[in-house]
Amino acid sequence: MAPLEPVRLTQTEVARSALSAADAYVQKIVASRVSRATSGLDPAEGLQALAARRQELEHEVDEQVLVARHAGLSFVAIGRALGVTKQAAQQRYQQAAVSAAVKHVSEQMNRGELRWPEAEEEVDHG
Repeated sequence: MAPLEPVRLTQTEVARSALSAADAYVQKIVASRVSRATSGLDPAEGLQALAARRQELEHEVDEQVLVARHAGLSFVAIGRALGVTKQAAQQRYQQAAVSAAVKHVSEQMNRGELRWPEAEEEVDHG
């Protein structure tokens, strides 16, 4: 039998796969976390536990969207993976992507890996 050739995926295909895997993971664990979070609690405590879990999951989705954007995935593909429109995905995640990019550049500048371009000296022509 001939050896199998490695499959080469584009960054977009990798990001789509990661989003699909993340979605499947979230769906799988949500049911178990919900039952664990709310079992034996009064209804108000159960709601508080679910609100805390929702915040954790939203943070994980935010992080995964940043990974997807960095890999070149469009907001159309992100929205489709999340079950929302392109516009909803942009409104929810575009500012986070911009903030992450600004933070990344700022960290590079602080480490001396990136600098502002030097201004050329003004020459007196008179």
